[in-house]
Amino acid sequence: EYSTDLFSSSTISRLLDHYEGLLVSLLGSSELSLDELSLVSAEEEHLLLDDFNDTFVEYGLDQRISVLFEEQAALNPLSLAIEFEGLKMSYVELNKRSNQLAHYLRSEGVANNVLVGICHERGIEMIVGLLAIYKAGGAYVPLDPFYPSDRLAYMILDCSPHLILSSSSCSGILVGSGDTTIIELDTSVDLISTYPDHNPDHTTCEALGYVIYTSGSTGKPKGVSMPERGLLNLLFWHESLYGGRGYKVLQFASLNFDASFQEIFSALCFGGSIHLVSEDDRKDMSFLLNKIDGEGIEHLFIPYVVLKNLVDQCVEDDHYPSGIARIFTAGEQLRLSADLREFFNRTNALLLNYYGPSETHVVTWYEVVDEDYDLRPLPPIGKPISNTEVYILDKIGGLCAVGILGEIYLGGVQVANGYLNQALLSSEKFIEDRFKQDSYHRHLYKTGDIGRWLSDGTIEFLGRVDDQVKIRGNRVELGEVESGIESSGFVSQSVVMVNVDEHGYSYLVAYLVVESSYSEQGLLSYLRSILPDYMIPSFFVELADRLPLTNNGKVDKRLLPKFEKGSSLKGYVAPTTAIEESMVGIWSRLLGIEKVGVTDNFFEIGGHSLLATRLVSAIRKELSLNLSIRDIFVYPSIELLSGHLENNPTEVAAGSIMKRLDRPSRLPLSFSQERLWFIDQLEGSIQYHLPFVLRLQGSLDNAGLEFALRSIVARHEILRTVIRKDGDEVHQ
Repeated sequence: EYSTDLFSSSTISRLLDHYEGLLVSLLGSSELSLDELSLVSAEEEHLLLDDFNDTFVEYGLDQRISVLFEEQAALNPLSLAIEFEGLKMSYVELNKRSNQLAHYLRSEGVANNVLVGICHERGIEMIVGLLAIYKAGGAYVPLDPFYPSDRLAYMILDCSPHLILSSSSCSGILVGSGDTTIIELDTSVDLISTYPDHNPDHTTCEALGYVIYTSGSTGKPKGVSMPERGLLNLLFWHESLYGGRGYKVLQFASLNFDASFQEIFSALCFGGSIHLVSEDDRKDMSFLLNKIDGEGIEHLFIPYVVLKNLVDQCVEDDHYPSGIARIFTAGEQLRLSADLREFFNRTNALLLNYYGPSETHVVTWYEVVDEDYDLRPLPPIGKPISNTEVYILDKIGGLCAVGILGEIYLGGVQVANGYLNQALLSSEKFIEDRFKQDSYHRHLYKTGDIGRWLSDGTIEFLGRVDDQVKIRGNRVELGEVESGIESSGFVSQSVVMVNVDEHGYSYLVAYLVVESSYSEQGLLSYLRSILPDYMIPSFFVELADRLPLTNNGKVDKRLLPKFEKGSSLKGYVAPTTAIEESMVGIWSRLLGIEKVGVTDNFFEIGGHSLLATRLVSAIRKELSLNLSIRDIFVYPSIELLSGHLENNPTEVAAGSIMKRLDRPSRLPLSFSQERLWFIDQLEGSIQYHLPFVLRLQGSLDNAGLEFALRSIVARHEILRTVIRKDGDEVHQ
């Protein structure tokens, strides 16, 4: 007998089978201890090892990523490869530019498996640099220009790149680069352009793809060395499921997030186009919605928390973009909601839940179906992708039966080589694969994630065995944050916890035993110099004496005072103007704080970059004031922000007028117009024409249609623009 509210008949049948198996193994194995007895029968072992992990596909992983791109450049030379802020580059142009840089890199000593750092702002040159590194045979190391200089200095010291690709605006942050050569791509254009633009020769040796640094429990980031064969496997698997034509892909992720690889190369290696956004614009949900809609973006790779913000923006604006085919989300637990269901129903897009730590990239996938919203709002992470295996093991390394919780181990071609320069840590996390042995099954990665098999062969994620958490899609080892706090000189002991607010956002709270010299501002300033913003706690709680301990000397987190965002921090200052009063209400609602003062710093009372996007949207909507994400960073308090808006009346959206500017009668051509003119003179510009047939049903108001078209042409000067040649001068 069992409760049908709690159990299905298949679960009970499986439970009885496991119980019977346990009794049989107990009677036959009297010398074993209880934890050595197995619930798994021979039949179920076959299911777990063979059926659920039947993933082999022959892809031919001895190819090179750069060759896949070169094949597309030969097949589709004039197709769009990259778009960024109105600038466009075709496959043939991108191939030539990256070839010239690759030949230059080879002349500077870049060869097979040589590490090349890349510290560059988002844009076309960043993509040229990545391709050139691969074409030269090297592996790239992302160095985020928004990271603290101390963190970058440690990464450079640890990986010792042969050289670093950067720009004149980013190279200044690389203060710890030592003797490493820094190539500023924007100031080296003339030199690089002297090198050949043909494809470099390629070798077929086993190559390294990249080294990406992720948070480390020891207090320092660790570099994950990912082989190119695993990245190729991911690309071929992705193409086998979603291929057939070149998709328009939004390039959203930072290079330091491994999802950026899949964004960029799933497009460029199979005839698609990547559409980049600047660092500021990627935080502006209204801008992203307009870009997605305006450019017909079809594939989005975004963390769950960004997806949630995007959906919230759609709800606020009642604007649901058309044209999206698929959204791939990863980074943290996907949570389904009514707003999410409405978004996917109205856009007709598919939602794919991906799982995979940095040490393997993507290893499982699950396509969300409508029934999941009602039956399992925390959907599973799915099944293994091609040429990968997933094992769920107990504490002594035995197979966990279906439905039984255990630690997730990952095997197959996707597993990284280990951590750069950390042999001991690598040996702890990358253990011998005892289930399969060949060139693609060298190690199992011990994830630290808890999960269980479901009867249909999908996997359910159920948390962590350690202190690793995900904040805004980024992996954070709490030990690294605690180490940073205690190295400040302001704090003798600390413990960091993760909380989730009413909007579903995770944030960090640090409990501190402080020194006499303690200053919260001093601690914040220090942490900003060594940690990325997502790793800095949103709140600090001072403890009177010491951290509570268990009997065995560990921190007893159950005895820490419960933290609730009830009011802002210190020195409350009340609003004095109408605009300040309105903003206090908006900030209070978004941050979940009862009493917000006008001098409180948004980022010191729980705000972060993604909440800032919602703040900007709410101010635009409720106060009819137009401001940017950057304004929140420059003016982070209500007092400063309202003063900025009051002193800059042009910021007011309502009633603002665009004024005509004086200018010469002849305007030079833009870069894009020069290219169009050249191609038109050479061979005709039919590739700039996009023919299609649009059929409308219903009565036609001819006068209304003519008025609408004339109004559009009258409003937009570019629709009245032609290119003329007078002598040797070409102008618009």
